[in-house]
Amino acid sequence: MGLGAWLRGQGMVPTTALQIYAGKAVHILQFRRCLFSVLQEVFMAISQDPVRVSGRTGLYDEMLVLEALLPAVATDLRAQIDGVVTASDACETGGGATYASRLSRMGVEELEQIMEEGGPMEQEVASDFRDTEQKVVIIDLFAGIGGLERALQHAKLKPWFVVAVESDPDCRRCVRRKFPGLELCSDIRKIDRNMVRCWLRQIPDASGVLVGGGSPCQGLSKLSVDRSHLSDPRSALFYEAVRVFDLVTEVAKEEIMWCIKFLEDVVPDEEDVRMMTSALGMRPLLVDAKHLSRAKRPRLFWFSVPLINHEEVEVHQGELYDEIIYGAATEPMHAVLEEGRAEGHRFEVSHLYEVHPTAQAA
Repeated sequence: MGLGAWLRGQGMVPTTALQIYAGKAVHILQFRRCLFSVLQEVFMAISQDPVRVSGRTGLYDEMLVLEALLPAVATDLRAQIDGVVTASDACETGGGATYASRLSRMGVEELEQIMEEGGPMEQEVASDFRDTEQKVVIIDLFAGIGGLERALQHAKLKPWFVVAVESDPDCRRCVRRKFPGLELCSDIRKIDRNMVRCWLRQIPDASGVLVGGGSPCQGLSKLSVDRSHLSDPRSALFYEAVRVFDLVTEVAKEEIMWCIKFLEDVVPDEEDVRMMTSALGMRPLLVDAKHLSRAKRPRLFWFSVPLINHEEVEVHQGELYDEIIYGAATEPMHAVLEEGRAEGHRFEVSHLYEVHPTAQAA
């Protein structure tokens, strides 16, 4: 290629130099004989004049085509397309190469769009990309004693990095002991963009971030006759959760990560539901544990992603929220009672807690 560049820079090409160029080409093309079909102008030019050859466009074009095809000499033409995307550094003073370990969230969306439009992407190839292991960062707001971490264990989802945001020191101590290795944050009001960016960069090739939790419900619960709604200092932390959601969404987009957000709370008054839905920009779902367990616990969940259809789940649409009805069997009693106990057995709490005499009498 260097010799060809020099030859094309001459007004009149020395025939000997062109013969050397052709000799090198013939030697190389022995390894991919079909490329001999490229050479015609070169051989004709050599046969015309034993001293010098006049440079012309046809000759130069043929030389450029030959040199552009040289990588094909060393390429296995039967090789399959590699799914790994690579990029090399064109710097003249250094060098480097990178490869893609996964599809970004934008890449997944593009792939799904191609599939929906009936593009050339084969279904099995698409599923290979989709089934790639996800490296997820968890930001657990209002972590308590680690309910979200425990739920992820049951869902068999392994977080690569977890941040537990919890103000109660006893809860933080419990979470630290139960789930060692996570990072603790004591005040949701102190979370800023730099903190979020630092958390998302803990795993260099993280796929996405899951951020959510259950905001304090003391000011929203209908069980409280003195409830002050979102004006309650504790329940007002809901707005801090909204602020953190916006921060995480923006930083995740900068880091090319997908972001899933959710918030859980009690079922408050209708006006509170409207205010919370408006602030979050997500329609809530009513989920009650009574469909799967022996505990009635209706809660509202705001999700940033749609619910996946399942044959055992029904969705009843309502004005303020949609209700989720589970059709699966209720959990068996052996999952609730300790071994050796039977349903209906009187359970004494006095051996667990010190009960005041007045309460015992009552």
